[in-house]
Amino acid sequence: RCSGAVNPAKGQGTCGSCWAFATAGAVEAAHFIQKGELLNLAEQQLLDCTWSTPGVYHGNNGCLGGWTWKAFSWVKKFGLATTKSYGHYRGQEGFCKTSNLTVGARITSYRRVKRFNPIALKKALSYHGPATISINANPKSLKFYSDGIMSDKHCSNKTDHAVLLIGYGSDNGVPYWLIKNSWSHKWGNNGFIKI
Repeated sequence: RCSGAVNPAKGQGTCGSCWAFATAGAVEAAHFIQKGELLNLAEQQLLDCTWSTPGVYHGNNGCLGGWTWKAFSWVKKFGLATTKSYGHYRGQEGFCKTSNLTVGARITSYRRVKRFNPIALKKALSYHGPATISINANPKSLKFYSDGIMSDKHCSNKTDHAVLLIGYGSDNGVPYWLIKNSWSHKWGNNGFIKI
């Protein structure tokens, strides 16, 4: 966040499009690391274009949820348009636009990090930049988070919400992960959380 590779937090609204925001954020950061230019990429394009309709490439479910790896696979094939070119996020699915677009960024690959392996995750962050991860969005401690390091020993390992992991550190000897959420800049610490 401090080096300029991450845009301010945005809000997904009532649409279950966290996966699109996390994916777009990771591609924006990767583009910044490679080119030195921070773009605003179109979450709406991922929402509109990565459906699970038979015969349509891959398969996410719009506002009913999706997987970042499926979105990355789509971006690898087609690239991701700028928000200026595709249009702003609307919080609902629309028709997939395919013409008169400016592709802002492309990726050549993506990689999964071994689950429940903090060392591998730290290495991935250090070598490749921000990564999409899944968390459990149900704890009240998360929903009402405002500052500090959130620690909830009752939090389940079952995940249901994609976010962008942007870093790690420690405060007074307490380690944390720094995460960008998609619940707007009004949530948490300007849309970010330490867990």
